[in-house]
Amino acid sequence: MTDTAAAEAPAESVPPEAAAAPAPEAELETEVNKSAREKVLDHLTDSEGPQTVAEIIQGTGLSRNTAEQAIHRAAQAGQIERVGVGLYKLAPPKPPPPPRPEPPAPAIGGRTYEDWMTLMEAWYANPATWDVATLGPAPGQSGCLVPMQASMMFARRLERREKQEAEDFKLQAARPATHRVPWQLSPHRRAR
Repeated sequence: MTDTAAAEAPAESVPPEAAAAPAPEAELETEVNKSAREKVLDHLTDSEGPQTVAEIIQGTGLSRNTAEQAIHRAAQAGQIERVGVGLYKLAPPKPPPPPRPEPPAPAIGGRTYEDWMTLMEAWYANPATWDVATLGPAPGQSGCLVPMQASMMFARRLERREKQEAEDFKLQAARPATHRVPWQLSPHRRAR
């Protein structure tokens, strides 16, 4: 048959179900696609007692070089243990590490940063709330006991707040008066 005849020949009809069906998925884990280390670990799991390198090779079907590399890597990873010359067994499972305790909040002068920020926010809103007997002189006064770090953090917080308020004011002033709600209108523009 010539190329022209092959091109003119009708194509074999394929049922639409077969054309649309995806290829069957390969099994997730078979003996063929397991890594050498997985084969060694499976062999040691299925066998009883320590195994020699020759027994591991015979049980896994790996070449000697591949088996020795897999054994070496599994031993380095702590998955198997060497119990003698050429004898290996599965390592006992490692217990999970204990949960780490949460680190304590850094304390300055016996209080956390948040404690100092709360105290200074209250003082900033109403200076009469500062308890001189327990906290010492108020911030900004001589002999103030507020740690320098906390004072600097509070000053930065105030700077950011004032900057944001100034930006908000500029945006508010830039809006046309018609978009403002009645309580935002100046008294002389307020509807009567």
